[in-house]
Formats: sequence, structure tokens, C-alpha cells
Amino acid sequence: MEGSMSDKGVIVNSNLLTRLQKGDGVMTDRGYEITAELQAIGCELYKPPVLDGRQNFTREEEILTKAIASSRIYTEHAIADIKDNRLLQGVMPFNLLPVVDNLVYIAAYLRNFGSSRIHDKRFVVSEDRSGDLDDPKQN
Repeated sequence: MEGSMSDKGVIVNSNLLTRLQKGDGVMTDRGYEITAELQAIGCELYKPPVLDGRQNFTREEEILTKAIASSRIYTEHAIADIKDNRLLQGVMPFNLLPVVDNLVYIAAYLRNFGSSRIHDKRFVVSEDRSGDLDDPKQN
């Protein structure tokens, strides 16, 4: 998306919402105000709670905040991997401006084939490769 646009504008104009299905979960920062758009699709929105004048979070809000923070690290590392891709390093010639979006897309696509920077034993793919997560307490 070129130019100055709000976070909501980027999400709405990117057609990302058309790829979501009922029951999908979307994690955002506090600034993303896409609650109505996600509710229309039937998606769950996960974003850090706000204090709204209170002194403390509730116990449930503390748990949610910690869960979101621990999940965000995966997103932050993926974004860092995309930025570190050699396609996007250095000064880019002006004549590549029309294909910059494509280069970012390719860098993001290639990121899916790299190894993870995070090796958390709580998220181990089961041996049958079905995609289910193993319960670490059983290992």
C-alpha cells in the first residue's frame, strides 16, 4: 500500500479480510480498530486490554496480555526475517519502485521455508506430522 493510510485502511484495502473464515482468530495491537469488520465475518479479535482509567488489569486480562505477548514474538521474528532478506537490503534503485511490493511478497513467501528463530519445546509438531501440537507435559 503506497502513501499514508491508517492501519484499518491497509487491512480493508488489502483484501486480507476476504481470506478469513468464521472462527478464525486475528491478533492485533491496540491501534487496530477492525472489531466490526471481524465480527461481520465471525472472527475472534485478540488484542491487549486497556486499563481505561483503572489501576490494574483483572486476572483474566493479565493472562490474556501474557498470552498475546508470548505469541507476538513469533510475528516479530517473522517480520525481522522478511526485513533481513537480501532482496530488501541496501539502497534500492528507483527503477525497482514498481516491483517493491512483489519483492516484499517474495521475501515473505521465502520466509515460510526458513527455520524458526524460536525453539520453544511447548510447540512441538507431533511425530505423525498431522499438525497437532504435542502436550509438553506428556513428553
